[in-house]
Amino acid sequence: MPEDNQDRQDRTKTLNSVQLRATIIWAAMLASLGVYVGVAIFLKDQLPFISLEPQELSTIRIGLILASAIVLVTAPSIYRKILAAAYGQTGASKQEILHLAANTYVAALVAVMVMYESIGVFALLLAFMGAGDNSFIGFMGVSAVAMLTARPKTAALMEHYSKASPTH
Repeated sequence: MPEDNQDRQDRTKTLNSVQLRATIIWAAMLASLGVYVGVAIFLKDQLPFISLEPQELSTIRIGLILASAIVLVTAPSIYRKILAAAYGQTGASKQEILHLAANTYVAALVAVMVMYESIGVFALLLAFMGAGDNSFIGFMGVSAVAMLTARPKTAALMEHYSKASPTH
C-alpha cells in the first residue's frame, strides 16, 4: 500500500525529533569531558589525591590503556547489536517499527557514548593519582575523538529506519 503524504510527514517529524534528542544527549556527554578537564585544572595544585609508587601507577596506567583499547574495539559491535534488535520485526505496524527504530537508535548511541566517556573518566582517575599531564591529555584526547566519531548522523538514523522497515 503506498504511503500517503501525511504518513511521510509524520515519519519525517518523528525522525527529526529523534535526531534532535540524540544530538542533545551527545552534546551533553561531550560537554561532560570539558567538565572533567575543568575539574582537573581546578584541582591541579591539590593533586595527587592518591599517592602511589611509580611502579603501581605504571601498572594502573597500563590497565587503563588496556581497558580503553577494549572499549574502542567493542563499542562498534555493541552499537550494531543494539540496532539489530529492531530488524526483522514481522506483523508490526508502521508506527511500531518507527518507534522501535527510534528507541534502538538512541539506545545504541547512548551505550557507545557512555563507553567512550569512560575513557575520559580514566583520564580523571589518572590525574587524581598524579599520573601527569601527558596521561591525562592522552586519555582525554582519545575519549573526545571517539565521542566526536560517535556523533548522531541523520543518514545513519535513516539507514537504520530503512533496515528496520524493509517492507514499509
